[in-house]
Amino acid sequence: MCEIIFRGTTPLKHLVVAFEYGTCYDSAYENLQLSTIAPVAVWYVDISLLDQIRTFWLNTPEIPPIDKEHPRFGMLIEDLLAMGRQPITFDWLCCSDYTLPIFGRFDVMGFVHDVCAKGHLCMFSDWSLKALIKHWDQVALEGPCPFRLECEYPLSREVRMQFDSKILCACPIEQLRRVGQMAPLKEDLSHAMVMTCPHTISYVLKERNDIERSCAFKLQVLTTVVESNRSDPCHVLLTYPRTGGAILLSKCHWCELQSIEIDEQRLRQVLEESCGAQVAVDFEQEWNSQPDDETTFVVMQRCARMVLSESSLSIYSPSL
Repeated sequence: MCEIIFRGTTPLKHLVVAFEYGTCYDSAYENLQLSTIAPVAVWYVDISLLDQIRTFWLNTPEIPPIDKEHPRFGMLIEDLLAMGRQPITFDWLCCSDYTLPIFGRFDVMGFVHDVCAKGHLCMFSDWSLKALIKHWDQVALEGPCPFRLECEYPLSREVRMQFDSKILCACPIEQLRRVGQMAPLKEDLSHAMVMTCPHTISYVLKERNDIERSCAFKLQVLTTVVESNRSDPCHVLLTYPRTGGAILLSKCHWCELQSIEIDEQRLRQVLEESCGAQVAVDFEQEWNSQPDDETTFVVMQRCARMVLSESSLSIYSPSL
């Protein structure tokens, strides 16, 4: 597979390459609510093409000859080369075959090293995160693995995530930044999101001091999951200060979001910034016209999910 699922105007300002292997359980990019004038492209690519991407994009930058099996591969390389130094997002989607030892077969670790060295973003979630932790290469990723797998959950369940809105507002990942911008201003970590986590994993941080002494990356926990009187990391960002590259890890899927704690005025401001003044006015009139708090909550949650869908590309802005 090498298919483009969304393409706006050129020149591109944002590019996402989503890797699949087997059955995909993450629908983050399938229902994008983007304008056709947005300078964005999103590709779905089979992980078996990883080495070819590395060859034509990183090693000897050039447009490859036409591939009969993957006729659009040359267009993908054109998009990658056209981005220059602008940040690109490489997303390893949660897929069934990440349970196999494929990371070593396709040298995912070497590719992640090269991507981060060029200042781009790599993302891993759920099963692909499990594979990353299991096959971590401390030479390629410039430090020992800071995580330990604890257990797996075979059944879907709701989890409550906590976060500090100030930390998320300063996050270089657009989607998480929007969460912080919509949340009430508080001086603690009591903000919350509720998600349904299907077949997910639990992972914990190893000793923090050992991590910071021996790694080239800086580690920041952005959200935590609170379950059974314990708090485990959910979204974690690893950044490489020398290059500007980063790795974002998540145990949850944004498509499973059930609810998010939001502030009415801050939600309106985010709606205006992301969707325009008229859209913000229309939604505000809708939630103000509701007969009770329960229906008002439903409308505001729908608005928040729309904002997060608009920013589901997880655009990376390392300068923030």
